Amino acid sequence: MDPGKRMPSCSKPYAVVALVSSVLLVSAHARADDDPVPLEHRWGQASLEALASVRTLSVAAFDPPLRASGYAPLARDYLGGGFALDFVFARWRLGLQLLYGVASAPSLAGGGNVGASVADVSFDVGYDLFRSDRLTIFVAGSLGDTALMLDARDPHWNYVAHSTGVGTDVSTVEQDSLMLGAQLGFEQLVPLGRASAHERYALMLSLRAGYEQQVANFGWETSNSASNSLGGLPLVDLGGGWAAVGIGFGVYGGSMAPKPR
Repeated sequence: MDPGKRMPSCSKPYAVVALVSSVLLVSAHARADDDPVPLEHRWGQASLEALASVRTLSVAAFDPPLRASGYAPLARDYLGGGFALDFVFARWRLGLQLLYGVASAPSLAGGGNVGASVADVSFDVGYDLFRSDRLTIFVAGSLGDTALMLDARDPHWNYVAHSTGVGTDVSTVEQDSLMLGAQLGFEQLVPLGRASAHERYALMLSLRAGYEQQVANFGWETSNSASNSLGGLPLVDLGGGWAAVGIGFGVYGGSMAPKPR
């Protein structure tokens, strides 16, 4: 790699999300003054958010063959994004979350790189610990699947092909694992307009972070449609931490406020 070249910045999406979030958070309290449903007493909520994320993952088992083939080690931070679909009923949460991140090991001689990606899909169950007209704090546990995908071929990278004996038609191999996870989240609803007499649309802003613990490893397989099981590659612990910022839209309504006597 030419030391004079700089890697492209990956901070722009995060800066945009942070700027938009800060402006909207300032106006949230003012917009909530005429809310027909007090945010802290809402009974139901549904939302969909786009996420910008970072996922930590150690693939140190592949560092020696990468170095031997003339490549730098794979990065431990996988930058990417995903989405979070959440439903809330009387503080209880049900959700579906997808995170996808990428990293690469550049060739030290130039002219190529070995790419890797990690995808986390999880079903979440959680609870709102704290609610106010400005902020919601929640916790959640999850059960899901994580897949690590690795390039099988590059001009100077034939370790995977030699170790597994895969044919030239296989460009990517993957390892899947069953995961248990936990997360802590901070959420802001910015009221936008009435959906009905007792429901309102909202802009959703969130910051969430968690950890995934591997509980079962399903081994390596080809990533093509045949999905043939493979041997010869080191098994990787796909556990690791993650953090994400989100922005999206939702609708909320109902009320758990005590009725006046």
